[in-house]
Amino acid sequence: MTERKVRQAREDGYFDNLGGAGKPIPDIDKRRRPGWWADRFVAQERKKLKALRLDEELRKEMPALWRLRTETAVRAKVEELNAEREPSQHLDLEATLATWLRLQT
Repeated sequence: MTERKVRQAREDGYFDNLGGAGKPIPDIDKRRRPGWWADRFVAQERKKLKALRLDEELRKEMPALWRLRTETAVRAKVEELNAEREPSQHLDLEATLATWLRLQT
């Protein structure tokens, strides 16, 4: 039954144009020490936990940010919040300022 579904999916083109199709697996012949994948998994999970903690802190900080009185204060607060985050998790300063300005009216 499974083989029939896979064959049908292949005939229907579900496997066409998949990312990485026809490309070698990166580092397939690289020698690794036993348990390397577990170390990588733990590191990824720790990174996720850190991101979740930062997101929670950000949710707590945002109401105070919206109440700031000046654009300079908003810029300083966004820079402070971004200093604690990786570049991929930074607040967009211009979008945050635009939202702050909308809330001031």
